[in-house]
Amino acid sequence: MWTSACIHEFEMCIARLTAATGFPLSWVDNPEWITFLNKFLPGAPIVTRRSLTARIIPDLVKDFRSQAKTKAEGHNGIFQADCWT
Repeated sequence: MWTSACIHEFEMCIARLTAATGFPLSWVDNPEWITFLNKFLPGAPIVTRRSLTARIIPDLVKDFRSQAKTKAEGHNGIFQADCWT
């Protein structure tokens, strides 16, 4: 049974997998992937490119920011960025 918590965790894993592998966002719309999901993970939510960009990735970024702020609280740090971008 896919509870809302399980769906949320699945979506976060798909977003992290997308980033970790360097896959284009369109991979989640690939018919082979959808066939794989339907065959081996029946009832799994179908994550779309739109849901990744509009909701899932922004939620994941919020989580990462919150974790980073918590871990950095009370510590000194240096931030560096190049001026080319």
